[in-house]
Amino acid sequence: MAKTKDTYGKILKSTGIFGGSQVFNILIGVLRTKVVSVLLGPNGLGLMSLYQSVVDMLRSVSDLGLSFSAVRDISSAHATNDRSRMAVALSVFRRLLWFTSLLGALLCILFARRISLIAFDDTAHVLPISLLSLAIFATTLSAGQRAILQGVRRIGDMAKANIWGSLLSFVFSTILFLFFGEKAVIPAILIIALTMLSVSAFYTLRLKLPATSLPWQAVFAKGKSMLQLGFYSMMVGLFATASAFLLRSLIRDWSDIDTVGCYQAAWSISAMSLSAIFSAMAADYYPRLCELSHDNHAMTESVNQQYRISLLISSLIVMLMILMAPLIIRLFYTSKFLPSVSLLQWQMLGCFLKVMNWPMAYVVLSKGKGLMFMLIETVWYVVYVAAVCFLWPYFGLISAGYAYLLAHLVYTLLVYLLIRRLCAFRMAGYNIRITLIFSCMIILAFCLTQLTLSSGWMYICSFLLSLLAIVFLLLEFRQILSWQEIKQAIVKRFKR
Repeated sequence: MAKTKDTYGKILKSTGIFGGSQVFNILIGVLRTKVVSVLLGPNGLGLMSLYQSVVDMLRSVSDLGLSFSAVRDISSAHATNDRSRMAVALSVFRRLLWFTSLLGALLCILFARRISLIAFDDTAHVLPISLLSLAIFATTLSAGQRAILQGVRRIGDMAKANIWGSLLSFVFSTILFLFFGEKAVIPAILIIALTMLSVSAFYTLRLKLPATSLPWQAVFAKGKSMLQLGFYSMMVGLFATASAFLLRSLIRDWSDIDTVGCYQAAWSISAMSLSAIFSAMAADYYPRLCELSHDNHAMTESVNQQYRISLLISSLIVMLMILMAPLIIRLFYTSKFLPSVSLLQWQMLGCFLKVMNWPMAYVVLSKGKGLMFMLIETVWYVVYVAAVCFLWPYFGLISAGYAYLLAHLVYTLLVYLLIRRLCAFRMAGYNIRITLIFSCMIILAFCLTQLTLSSGWMYICSFLLSLLAIVFLLLEFRQILSWQEIKQAIVKRFKR
């Protein structure tokens, strides 16, 4: 029992420290989106999202997954306290990082014309897309600096780098939008990337980490395992950014750039709403699961524990996002983005399923089944894009919400069947219970938003349902840890 409580405490601690920095980043992201939507409107937001998709897509290709795979090598070397081994690991990663950063910038310049034709049906955007090569270069280097900080366990510095980078880039980009309007879209993307790089490099360089000089032949020889591990991560990232770019381009063709802006608004809010939980899983839960990869019983217990905490924390957020979607859209954007409301509500239903399937999906990676993980991720993107293409002629923008929910339903069932074979996983009874209860509450909340109730009755029903969810949430948490233990764990983590 004590061991179980200790595990729950560690899960809550990791969620607390990453959640704090993520909440700040979310607020900055919301403010930036609000500025863009007010100053530039849906057209400007849609244009910026298309350009950002280019950066994300090309960086996913050129990065080769190094920012993910290098963490394991650097962390292993750091744990030995062997400075020579640490110097080799860092030097290999840094040399490969410079190579991939330059590769991404070069690809952007070489394919600028083709990208312009695909995204805009003309060549008028070749120069702006070529300028994005600098953003790709800086973004790749910045991700590398954060990987180093994570590898040497400087979690506090990671949080500070994210906070200061987000704050400064918001200030600089807002000034550009105020003075230059839509013409500042490309400069803003560049200044954001360069600011994030400068801040992350500051925190990395001040650590005075060991370094050594290696020839390129030795770099590629020693970095082979790093590159192999990163390949599957790169492919998954490529599928994500390529599908996002493809859908935005298709929506622009089917409708207009304003609709792209509304689609981006719903996507951004749904992604930000639970990002702290997913960040904590990536940083803490995955390495913990890898340590148990040869013990199926312990792995099943760990998955159930992470599932329980993640579902308890996220369910209330999902419910409130569904109930308050019109207010959230008006708060974060403007009334021009109200067509995003229904899309956001459907996507939050999909996000609820995502919270369920992510703890299970990490089992596939921890078992070393990189190819299998890549294939199931591909299934999600294929189902999502295909469903949007099929449903759009009948339902328009909201079809993206239907497709998002359908893709996560298929993904959840597929992952559950796979991990039953991989580690004989069985869902704990307490998780089945809370899943059914919160599913009913969230479905009820969604149904409330579809009824034509007066605003007064809507507020009353929403308040009562939210109160019921909070009471149930408190009762469940009291079964895991006392509030004093939770508070002490989080405070202790932040003081480190």
